[in-house]
Amino acid sequence: MIKKKGIIISFEGIDGSGKTTQIECLKQYLIRKGFSVEIIENTRISKKIMQILCDPELKEICPKTELLLHSALRAQDFQEYVSPVLNSGKIIIFNRFLDASFAYQGYGRGLDLKAIEWLNMFTVGRIKPDLTILLDLPPSEAFKRLEKSREKLDRIEKEELEFHNRVRKGYLEIAKKEPKRIKVIDATKSINEIQEEIKKIIEEYLNENKRRDVRTSLIKTLIESLKSLSLILRLRIYARR
Repeated sequence: MIKKKGIIISFEGIDGSGKTTQIECLKQYLIRKGFSVEIIENTRISKKIMQILCDPELKEICPKTELLLHSALRAQDFQEYVSPVLNSGKIIIFNRFLDASFAYQGYGRGLDLKAIEWLNMFTVGRIKPDLTILLDLPPSEAFKRLEKSREKLDRIEKEELEFHNRVRKGYLEIAKKEPKRIKVIDATKSINEIQEEIKKIIEEYLNENKRRDVRTSLIKTLIESLKSLSLILRLRIYARR
């Protein structure tokens, strides 16, 4: 069982939505505010799994294999890297996390969502992001950005437009189910505009987290006071006998 002490922030969205850029911006912002931050990266073994998943020559990978490989990658990262970081109390940032499996392999590939939920639970237990930033971008716009980057497209990026439309729709469906955790941002806006929106969301979350910690501390203090009062009353009753 992995125990969580730190804060988990995940970034979700289709390729080309600007996740990597905004993750680095957020990291620098949080560091300036005095927080210890870790961006989760793949371990040596999980990098090799990712190479298989992204290889454009391996077109015959079936949806179930794709899902299981992603789960294997995640399991390795958690065992080797993520768990110790979580226990350190840092703010940790994921470039995609559990929601991606639902969006890509569930809505995109058509696999059973309950099976994905079970597999996620098997892989990381009850760990979930505390806050998720969903950068929403129409796939047609994402394709234009990817073409401009002139980088070699991987196996997933080369999927047809309809697949990416299903993934986007899946992300938005997930966001509707968990509006408190998942914050949707229009990724067609400029980098600076998106950055400012993310800062606002983060500040609201951190402030609410502080208030929650204060309430929890007050409740614990009250409970301890009531226990002490109860003990005193029992001792007085015993003394009168």
